[in-house]
Amino acid sequence: MKRFTSSIVLVAFLALSMTALAEKEAGGTTSAYVFEGGDDLLSRFAPIFVVEHDEESFNKIGTPTATLRENGREKVRVDPSHPSIYTQVVPFATEKGQYTNLIYRIHFERSPASLIPLNVAAGKNMGAMAVITLNNEEKPVWLTTVQSCGCYHAIMPTDYLPEDAYPAGWNKDGFTVYGEQMPGVLGLKEKSDSDGRIVISIRSESHRCMGVAVRSESDVAADFPVIATPRADMEALKHLPLPDGGETSFYHTKGHRRGLVKGAWKPLETALFGLWSWDHNVGQDREYGAKEAVGHRFYTTLFFKRKKPSDMWDFAGYLRHNGWKP
Repeated sequence: MKRFTSSIVLVAFLALSMTALAEKEAGGTTSAYVFEGGDDLLSRFAPIFVVEHDEESFNKIGTPTATLRENGREKVRVDPSHPSIYTQVVPFATEKGQYTNLIYRIHFERSPASLIPLNVAAGKNMGAMAVITLNNEEKPVWLTTVQSCGCYHAIMPTDYLPEDAYPAGWNKDGFTVYGEQMPGVLGLKEKSDSDGRIVISIRSESHRCMGVAVRSESDVAADFPVIATPRADMEALKHLPLPDGGETSFYHTKGHRRGLVKGAWKPLETALFGLWSWDHNVGQDREYGAKEAVGHRFYTTLFFKRKKPSDMWDFAGYLRHNGWKP
């Protein structure tokens, strides 16, 4: 009986939280962060990040930085006054052919704590990633969005993807990811590079992907203030300059926290899901790489038995785990 009563209270509380969130989202400003510079693959296919309520510093795409405290110890934070998009190119192969992943990573100062709506992912230095997968003809066939902790992943095909690569029963009209509506297919075939830009909408506070569209850059600029956002290599996150002339990494480099973003611990998420997922660092943002190299697996499920097949670093295995046929 106690469990039943607790469940009713929890459901009612979550419903109240969602109502409060909807009310809170009215008004404010929204800006479009547009990838700046270059004419390579990363520039040609770079998504536009449209971030709501970026009048708040914690909603601005920022740049990880490092300073020194009075006692000489380092402090790593995300500076919201200067945006950056971090990039990485990772090829992979399957029995069907060669693919290239274009990875775009952004970070925010923090995800603020709140009771209503309840924000279980409250913490600092959190981020998000977009992965655009190109086939061997350099055509985008998948878009994957995910938090940099591995949460809330979504895989969206484009109309360049052959039908035989789809999961059985895929709904081309769309699907939801924990309440957020995603397109079932991204229409890019009939678009030019400038007209067919992938636009990713980022929700206030949680910084989750709340929608994806294909639009021209000029249309986006007509609707939102544009913030030209410099690009940086993903490796730069491991070499943050310090005021004394030294450098440090955005990630822990030793011990059981190796590969996790410094300062990004999320205590409420750990308390709720740590035992369930068999991971006391669940929800903590992390480096994207092979577990053996970076220290932690970039898994995308809370089910501990599925961590390895859901690891996004083995991207072909990750796609197959989710029903796709790369």
